[in-house]
Amino acid sequence: MFTWPEATLMRLLAAAGIFLVAAVYLRGWRRLPRPALPPASGRATDPASTRSLLLCLSGLALLAVAFISPLGYLATQYFSARIVQHMLVVASVPSLLMFANPAPALVYGLPARAREATLAALRRPADAASGRLRRALHWACLLYTSPSPRDRTRSRMPSSA
Repeated sequence: MFTWPEATLMRLLAAAGIFLVAAVYLRGWRRLPRPALPPASGRATDPASTRSLLLCLSGLALLAVAFISPLGYLATQYFSARIVQHMLVVASVPSLLMFANPAPALVYGLPARAREATLAALRRPADAASGRLRRALHWACLLYTSPSPRDRTRSRMPSSA
């Protein structure tokens, strides 16, 4: 029986996720209402503008370069490639996606039932459940960055680095 290497499965999963986000974004971007007047200088990027589309797709393309291209493999072998990948994922991709303002297009790109559920959840005031979720996320982040009990060096860095 043929089994896929773990790295190949992760690349396929990353490619599927990036493709899905891009497809939902494009669908929503086409559905967004277009403003009658162009945005004035100094205003935030309009989510329905071509600039927003290019920024979002550029951010997703850089994410694909970082994880799916040969850079993803080289990052496991060479420290310099790992730093390039890190700079793409930490500096370039978030900046492009932030300037694209993709949230309205992503919401418009969802199917009708999912869009209504998402908008209803966003309109709801904060309740006790959101406080519990916030605490759970806090503890998950704390445990993720804590050294593993199995780690003899008590380092947060992987042993291959």
